[in-house]
Amino acid sequence: KAQVGGTTAALSFLLKLLLVGVVVVVVMLYVTIRGRILASLTAGSAMEQVLSDNELLTATSLVLMAVLVIATSWYFFTTHGVMKEVPVAADWPKKKNLTSVSLTFVRWCPLDSTTAAALSAEGTKTPPMPTRFLNAEAGDEVKATQRWLDTCRWREEHGAEEALDKPHPDFALLKNCYPHFYHGRDREGNIVYYECPGGLDIDRLKTAGITCEKFVDHVMYQQEFLWRKLQPSEEDRVTAVIDLGGVNSMFIFNKALISIVKACVVTTGAHYPERSYKILVLNVPNWFGTLFGFVKPLLNDVQKAKINIFRQHEVHSGMLKIIDDDNIPTAYGGSSPDELGNWEGELTLTTHVLETMRKANVELNTDERLVDEDGRRHTCATYKYKPIIRHT
Repeated sequence: KAQVGGTTAALSFLLKLLLVGVVVVVVMLYVTIRGRILASLTAGSAMEQVLSDNELLTATSLVLMAVLVIATSWYFFTTHGVMKEVPVAADWPKKKNLTSVSLTFVRWCPLDSTTAAALSAEGTKTPPMPTRFLNAEAGDEVKATQRWLDTCRWREEHGAEEALDKPHPDFALLKNCYPHFYHGRDREGNIVYYECPGGLDIDRLKTAGITCEKFVDHVMYQQEFLWRKLQPSEEDRVTAVIDLGGVNSMFIFNKALISIVKACVVTTGAHYPERSYKILVLNVPNWFGTLFGFVKPLLNDVQKAKINIFRQHEVHSGMLKIIDDDNIPTAYGGSSPDELGNWEGELTLTTHVLETMRKANVELNTDERLVDEDGRRHTCATYKYKPIIRHT
């Protein structure tokens, strides 16, 4: 682990130079005084004949100044940001492919085993940290690096890199028990993603054996598809629409519902940071204002600027501030020609899931309500997603 200075390099250099100078002067003074004392004592002279009052005062002052400079320098170096801890691989000094490194000074100390394994060239290959992580931590390199390492470990544990290549048999049940879908783009060209918590059927999910862990894995699958297939650029963002239609005050007392929502929010916030462009909260109930009043002071100015809240009578006019009318679903008062679940990005996702399952010879998990027009349970060949939303 290298402790690297960077915020006040010039001041750091001057302090160190002054410190070295004072130490040299004190050492020279000590050698000179010691020599004179030994010589005088050998000659039988009294101590007061060896040093004058002025010389004693000067020597004492220099010693006190040296102690003061040493204490000040140490305090400054260790508490005022001159030294910043940045984890690096243990064999970092041996690497030959570095082009430039700017350091104030470096002090080496051991890495903990977990971080060392993640960073070592012989261990896990850690990809470069996206700038988003640094932005999410307000420029704090130490926190951003640790967050990125945590994300890399999380991705490895949950198989994020291979997720899109594996069958996802619970896809249809999860989509139908919790309406969420991509539909259109905002005025900046970002995909718009809709979630409808009021349509969450927790009892149906439990009956189907869908656990909170499976729900989180599904959220990861959706995020991976969005950022690797639909919008692969690091510069891409998403506008999220949270439709609270159908959500009542009892929602916040349902532990199962809250645990799922919380797990999903934590997952996206921790491992996919700085991806939202705008957040539109629609059909907010009367009690929402009180709840949001407690949360708002915890948000920074950037987060506050992203959030837009609209009551039922403001939904369409509010959405028009961010999204053109022909990209707003008709269910929300817009003129989009695509039905819910039928937008190109959502169709691409569904097609990918079903094709992957057909190749692996795996069928969808369904229940008695997930049926086609003839009343037969859906298969990979017949499934089509048609989300049902509730405005009240």
